[in-house]
Amino acid sequence: MKLDFWNKEPIDPSEPRYCKKCGTELPSTDNHSLCINCRAERAQKWKNIGIGAGTALGTVFAVFVAFGNKNPNQPSDEDDENQNNNQA
Repeated sequence: MKLDFWNKEPIDPSEPRYCKKCGTELPSTDNHSLCINCRAERAQKWKNIGIGAGTALGTVFAVFVAFGNKNPNQPSDEDDENQNNNQA
């Protein structure tokens, strides 16, 4: 006989168990509290969150690489060319 981890009460294996999210009856051999479909939906949700966060971080990194390395005190190449043309 199994013991419930939090309540420390014996769990009757003949008693049907149900999914916490949708209420579908779970097989007696299943140790999860959610059914297969609800677990797949949860996994897909976290996958989408990860993809969104990765895309946002990638965009911030790309903008930083493109625009973040410019030093405003350093003269640009165009300024050097203008000074050379004025001296000639």
